[in-house]
Amino acid sequence: QDPQTPDWPPDDSGSVWLDDTAGQSSTAADTEEDRRRALEKSIYVLKELIETEKHYVSDLGLVVEGYMAALCSRPLPDHMNGKDKIVFGNIHQIFDWHKE
Repeated sequence: QDPQTPDWPPDDSGSVWLDDTAGQSSTAADTEEDRRRALEKSIYVLKELIETEKHYVSDLGLVVEGYMAALCSRPLPDHMNGKDKIVFGNIHQIFDWHKE
């Protein structure tokens, strides 16, 4: 049911009957439900962040341990020597920091 729709019927004059005790318990239940939903959303976001970080570290590992290792094992043309720092920067340090 829509939370803005009253749980009780309006009287003939079009106004809504008010029951303070019902409103308080309803408000407490709504607040508890809102907290539960907010907690579920927060947990979902945290799980998504952790999964994203795992994929990021895995992809960094493929670059560092795969592609860069293959580049280092073969001689590079003279005009490319030392330019790996331009392309890859400090990717080793980034990978080491994130995998811990």
